Order: sequence, then structure tokens, then C-alpha cells
Amino acid sequence: MEFGLRMSDTPEAAQDSEGLLLREYWGVIVKRLWTVVLVFVVIVTGVGLYTFQQPKIYEASVTVIIDFEPPSVFGDAIDETGVGQASWLMLKQYFETQLQVIKSRHVAERVVRDHGLAENLEFLGLDKITDEEVLSRELEESDPAQRLMDMLSVEPEKETRMVHIKVQHESAQLSADLANAVAEAYRDQNIENRLQTMQDAFYWLESQYTAYESRLNESTRALTVFKEENPLLFTSPQEQQVITNNRIKELNTNLIEVEAMRRQYGYVLKELKAFKVENLGSSGVALLTESANLSQLTEKYVDLSQEEKKVLATYLEGTEQANSIKAQLALVEQALETEVSSIRRGYQARYDAYKGSEADLRKQITSVEGEALKLDQLKLLYEQVESQKAEQERLFELVQRRLNEVSLTKLLKSNNIRILDRATVPTEPAKPRVVFNLMIAAIMGLLGGVVLAFLLEMLDTTIKTQEEVERITGMQFLGAIPTIRDTDHRSAAKIPEGKTYRPDLHVGFFPKSRVAECARTIRTNILFMSPNKRLDTILVTSPSPLEGKTTTAINLATVMSQSSRRVILIEADMRRPRLYRAFGVEPATGLSEVLIEHATLEQAILETEIDGLDLLPCGPIPPNPAELFHTQRFLDVLEELKKRYERVIIDSPPVIAVTDAMILAQLVDGVILVSKAGSTRRELLKRSKELLEGIGANLIGTILNNVNFENRRYGKYYYYYRRYGQYYDHSTDRP
Repeated sequence: MEFGLRMSDTPEAAQDSEGLLLREYWGVIVKRLWTVVLVFVVIVTGVGLYTFQQPKIYEASVTVIIDFEPPSVFGDAIDETGVGQASWLMLKQYFETQLQVIKSRHVAERVVRDHGLAENLEFLGLDKITDEEVLSRELEESDPAQRLMDMLSVEPEKETRMVHIKVQHESAQLSADLANAVAEAYRDQNIENRLQTMQDAFYWLESQYTAYESRLNESTRALTVFKEENPLLFTSPQEQQVITNNRIKELNTNLIEVEAMRRQYGYVLKELKAFKVENLGSSGVALLTESANLSQLTEKYVDLSQEEKKVLATYLEGTEQANSIKAQLALVEQALETEVSSIRRGYQARYDAYKGSEADLRKQITSVEGEALKLDQLKLLYEQVESQKAEQERLFELVQRRLNEVSLTKLLKSNNIRILDRATVPTEPAKPRVVFNLMIAAIMGLLGGVVLAFLLEMLDTTIKTQEEVERITGMQFLGAIPTIRDTDHRSAAKIPEGKTYRPDLHVGFFPKSRVAECARTIRTNILFMSPNKRLDTILVTSPSPLEGKTTTAINLATVMSQSSRRVILIEADMRRPRLYRAFGVEPATGLSEVLIEHATLEQAILETEIDGLDLLPCGPIPPNPAELFHTQRFLDVLEELKKRYERVIIDSPPVIAVTDAMILAQLVDGVILVSKAGSTRRELLKRSKELLEGIGANLIGTILNNVNFENRRYGKYYYYYRRYGQYYDHSTDRP
């Protein structure tokens, strides 16, 4: 059986296909209902028996709180959580470690030792042993710590720091006592570990305190010596550097002023050195106006120069007037020269003074800059020495503070493990959980039964539905024949007197039954398949024996004869003939003797109790049926029968079993391949179709026999037939 959705062309068809798929599933469950029920009963019964045989186990639980660190009482505030700057990963690893510590053998051995569990027979489960020798041996082989570890479980509360410590035991009181004992042992062990750690830390810090105190004293002395050896640092290096920088700035300012004055006097001095009386009209002479005497002499010289021009314009050179004015000019020029020389000497003195000041200032700046460079070097050395002293002070204070904290912590005995809720004696057992186990068993039983049912169905490779037949063979599906039951339309009151009901002749006895209607549907499909070419001879065969081909051949011949046609049914299965028994006759001769010309057709053909239907039985079983069908005599017989009857129906042996069907398939107009629902294997049906196609047989189509229409797997495919049969269930017609 295949499970899956079928492809459909329309939404309506898709919905119908899904409905059929669900009905197929339900059909599998109904078909193998006893398998589902058996698995359900076995699993539920087994789980129930196992559950009720188990001893009652009680579970007690203690709730503890695990902090990352105990509350810190040092500093400005109390840290209740103690996590500080710890990362999430560190916290996770810490709590996971603590959970493993609780379940550790070390804690279990502590509980065993403190509470004498090694001799507690109830705890060890040996209290019911009466034999002293056996009890002694069991005590020697017992492992109390491991037994306690097996009873113990630890469950953290999500998104909290709470942990539930649970102990299971057959004794309710002992389970509570053990749970409390484990929590106390874990807490006490944690305190002892912390105290031991604190003690070790105290000794180490004490040794470090002495060492850092000595180092601090050395650093202090080194700083003092450095200051004494470097008196330049009468203040702090930072202040000294500010003072030096201000001195350099002031000297640079004075240098700029002195340099400016020196340049100014140098310029004036240069003009004075280049002074000539005849150049009194130039720009440089204006500087000489700073002297009042020089200004008077200059005015006088200018007046005399103008007077000379006037005299020379009137008198000739060498005259008394000319010589007198020139003598006066010479005296004034001499006075001017004397005055300018005096002024020049004054400017020279000032120039030299400013030049000396400039040189002195430059020397001072160079000296101060040297001091500043030396100060920078001393500053670095000072900061290094001071930094060493400060570091030693910090370390000393840190060690001193930690030493005080450790000393106080030892006295406080602080712990990061707190017991929040102690275990109480449980009143109800935790195991076995009867209702839960039975519910799980019921669910598993149902699922196991259904799974087994579907597994068996999938392992079943037989043909069951029209879809499988069409998919495997690719041939036209002619129809389905329902299962014929003895209770279908066959009560004794419905059978005419003088006749005996035979299932193979059901269609003849009950022409209005659903079996007959299905057979007529097949007849109609065959006739419509070849409207232009008559199918005078039709071979009915199957892949294997016992698949209903003989009954199908009878039904097909019957419905064809009911349509006012003369039909003959040939029993060509000479290996396992059954047609003569189906019609209730004992023929004296048959087809085998006709073929060897020991009898005529008139002697071999028998009339049946169905109008229009004659029977050519097999006759005596020959040793070589296949060779008889290869003869010309068989072809002549077949042609003769085609002339006498409108339809010739041949019941042949199975395709896979013998070669008779292969020979006959080449001699007829069409071949019908019959398969039995729930019996014919897919590979045999496919192989039969391939063999018939290989010899060039005209395959009309396939028929699915022995279909149980009461099974929901067939859905609406056979809805019409079921309704038709139900309609005639109430009919009073007789055959």
C-alpha cells in the first residue's frame, strides 16, 4: 500500500483525493484492528503489572540558595549578590560546578561518615535480610556513598540562584533526613573550604604585609635623598617648571625690547656717520632736530646759504662781500660738525649699551633654558621615584586592607550557601506514578498498534485498489467484482425449487445483485472499448492460481448471454479444470477429445441452466495441454465456435504458472487479466502484463476480483455499486 496525496486536476478532485487518503488510513486501522488492540492490551498490561510491582519510592526536597560570593560587609555598601563584575559565562560555569559538587562523592562520603549510614541497614536496603552471613557479605560489598549518590538528584530553578536537592528512598522519613543531611554537608563543607582558603590567604597576606612595608620605607627614603641631592627642586617639579617657563618668557620679552632699541640706535648712528653739511635737506637730517643747538645752527646755516646765493648773484667771486659770507658759512659748518660729532658719540654709547644688554640677555636665556632642560630630566627622575613610592603605598594599603578583611571574615564565618527550605517528610510516594505510567502506556500502545498496523500494511505487496492496478499495469481498468458471501441474497427462500445454489453461478441466480451489476459494467466497458472491431474470442486469465479467473469468466459469460446473445464458455484450463464442477455437470467428453478427434463438438458442448450460455468442458486431462493448443485442429475448432456463437469466452490457466495462457493469448481477439484483491502480488501482476505484451497479445484490460465493498478504503469508487446492491436488497424478485 502506498501512502501519500494523489495528484488531481481540480480543487474539488484534490479535496476528494484527500478524503480518500484519510479513509484509506482509517481503512488500514479497521482492517488490522485486532493488531492494534492486541498491541494496546499487551503494552498497557505489561506496564501496569510492572508499575504495580515496583516498591513505593518517596522523594524529599531541600531548597538552597547559592550566591556567587557571600555578602560583603566591607567598604561603603553591602553587596548582597556578590557577583560584582563577573561575566555571565563565569557565573554559569560557577553554578554548574556547584551542582556537580553537591552530587560529588566527597559530599556523599561526608554524609555517610557524619550520620553513620554505613551501618544503617534501612538506608542500605538490607533490613529484610535475616541470614547473618549473607548480611555480613552484603555489608562488605556495599558502597554507601555510591548508593546515596544514586538516590540524589539536583535541579536548579530557572532564572534564579535556588537549587532543589532531592533524595529518593523507600522510607519517607529517611528521604527527608538524607536530603537535609546532604544540604547541611554541602553548606558545612563550603564553609570549611572558605575558612581554609582564608587561613591560607591570611598567612600569605601577612608575609606580603611585611615585605611591602619594607619596600614602602625604602621608597620614602629614596625620595627624601633625591630631594636633598637636588636643591633645585625647592618646590614641586610642576611649580618649578612653571617658574622657569615664566623666567624664560620674561627674558625673551626683554631681549626683544633691547634688540629693537639696539637696531633703532644703530640705524640713527649709521645716518650720523654718513652726515654731511651739504645734505641738510635730506631725510636723515630730520633726526638732528632732537638737539636745540643743532636746530639753531641748522637754521642759521640755511639762512647764510640763502644769503650767499643772493651775494653771489650781486657780487663776483672773491669780493669782500662774498668772502665775508663764506667765512660765516665756514664757521657755522664747523659748529655743525662739532655738534653732530657730539650727538654721534652719544648714540654710539647708547648703541653699545643696548648691544651689551642684548648679549647679556641671550646668555641668561641660554642659562635658564639649560636649567629647564636639567629640570625636565630631574622631573622625570623625581616622578619615577615618587611613582615608585606611590605604588608601594597603594600596594601596602591594599595588602593591609585585605589582611584586615580576611581577619574579620575568619571571625564572621560568612558563607554563600543558604538553606532556604528544609525537607519535610513526604506523604505521597513519587514513584511509581501509576496514572502517568498507564497514560503513557495507553498512548504508546495506541501508537505502537497503529504503527505496526501500517507497517504490516506497507509490507503487504498484494493488489488492493483500482489505483494500484492502473499504476502497475498501465492498462484499462474494466471494473471490480465484489466478494460473494453466502449470506448475500441467498437465503433458502430465494432459491427456486429444484435448483441448488452455487457461488460461481451467483450472477445467474441473482441478476439484480450488485455482483451482477458489476459484471454488466465490465461487459459494457468491453463492448465500448472496441466499437469498430468485434471481440469474438476473449481469453480470461490471471497471474497465479486461485485468483478468481474461472468465476470471473462465468460471470462475464453469464451477463453477455443475458443480453440475448449466444455465448459459449470454453474450459481451456486442462491442468486444474473447475468449470464442470461450477455448473454441476459430469461430462463424458470435452475439449481435449475434440482436439484429438475422438469426439465432435456436438458431443462435447453442454447446455447450462443459464439461458443462452453453453459450456465446452475440458474433458479428460491430457498429458500435454500446451501441444494441443499449438495444433491446427484447435484453430479450426475455434473458428467453428466463432461461427456458431457471438461470443467465445475462454478460461485459461494462469500466466506465470504454465505457458498455456501465452499460447492461447496469441489466438484470441482480446485478453482480460484478472487479479484478486488482497491476494495477487504486484510484481506478479506486472510480470504477467509484460509477458503478454511480449508475445503481442491484445490486452483489453484488467479486472479486480474479490473486492470487499464494505471496506472504506474503496471510498466513492464503488459507491454506485453499494447503493445499487442496497436498493435490490429489498427487492422481491426471484431468478
